[in-house]
Amino acid sequence: MKRFLTLLLSLALALSLTACSDSSTDTGTTAAAGTGDAEETTTSAPIGTQPERVPISEDIPYVDGDAYYEFDCSKDLDPNGFYAAFDATEYVTLPENLTVTVPYNVHTAAQADVDAEIEDIIDFYATDEQIMDRAVADGDTINIDYVGTLNGEAFQGGSTNGYGTTVTVGVTNYVDDFLKKLVGHKPGETFDIDIHFPEDYGNAELAGKDTVFNVTINYIAGDKIMPELTDAFVAEKLAPNYGWTTVEEMRTSISEDLAKQAIHDHIYSYLLDNSTVSSVPDGLTVYMKNYFIYYHSYLAKGNEVTLPQLLSNFGFATMSDMLADYEQDIASACKEELIVQAAAKKLNVSITEQDLQDYFMEELGRTDYSAYETSFGLPYVKKMVLSWKVVNLLKEQATFLPQ
Repeated sequence: MKRFLTLLLSLALALSLTACSDSSTDTGTTAAAGTGDAEETTTSAPIGTQPERVPISEDIPYVDGDAYYEFDCSKDLDPNGFYAAFDATEYVTLPENLTVTVPYNVHTAAQADVDAEIEDIIDFYATDEQIMDRAVADGDTINIDYVGTLNGEAFQGGSTNGYGTTVTVGVTNYVDDFLKKLVGHKPGETFDIDIHFPEDYGNAELAGKDTVFNVTINYIAGDKIMPELTDAFVAEKLAPNYGWTTVEEMRTSISEDLAKQAIHDHIYSYLLDNSTVSSVPDGLTVYMKNYFIYYHSYLAKGNEVTLPQLLSNFGFATMSDMLADYEQDIASACKEELIVQAAAKKLNVSITEQDLQDYFMEELGRTDYSAYETSFGLPYVKKMVLSWKVVNLLKEQATFLPQ
């Protein structure tokens, strides 16, 4: 199963900038879970015997095993975000009719879909029934706190810091049967358990060591208790993030958002499904492969691991292996890029400052895109916005069918 959709290649990197650049983001699990960050180990070869650094290819200078990879996302683009070395219209036959027909059930959200979206939102505010009158059994979902110590000293990543964590005995994977040792204890108890970390544990400080965890069982989780959806609940809990103050405002806004996304997807799919790509320029394939490596390097940095470690987590020995596995996805991404750029040229699209501000306001809730321009260059940012503007232009001339 593929881990990333084709669309990831063209959009996700820029939209993930904020999250990936936040070094405080916890992307792993605590030391107790047994999957802490692995230390990078290097072996120094005697002088004169260093292995030859062989790039993947002449056009893809990444050397398998390097920690990270740099790539200028704007280097092959003109100032307007189009590929400079070729004209996409020479490779793409667009549909003769760009007046898209949008069915009623696409531009009008179904009540069931609105209800499902509302349920997902209020589920965040659901609470667990807290069972306190029996002992923990295998299979129970429980909320616990713990502090791990090594030689009497607390170690980094070994504590819940009093916030509590919800785990399931027999399902959540902690080292040395950590959770199984809680079976038989009751909520409200605080006690010590001995935990031995395996020799091959990723954190060298803990590998092969005996530790002690002081554990408090807060409660056993019973049935989920959903909050009642009232105007008061919406105004108190949802207004700060969504701006809604009543249930009616909530339903109307969600319905409009679902319809807007459905219209976008319908028009975009129409464009892709009714266009034909005769061939893909070699330069575009090279660009996409370089971008693919850079994206994963960027992802690795955000997760505070090296690129080889990230590849290993995804089940690949080398980047060459990963590129081979994703060959069809990359080819599909190239065709999608060509279609979008051909449509943008046919529609005489030019990305203005207002377009950029509108796009970032719509996608991220702010007009300032300077961080993206600094990281990826203005041509890349404009390229990213091309598909958004193409769809908006096609939406303006679309035919919306009545019920």
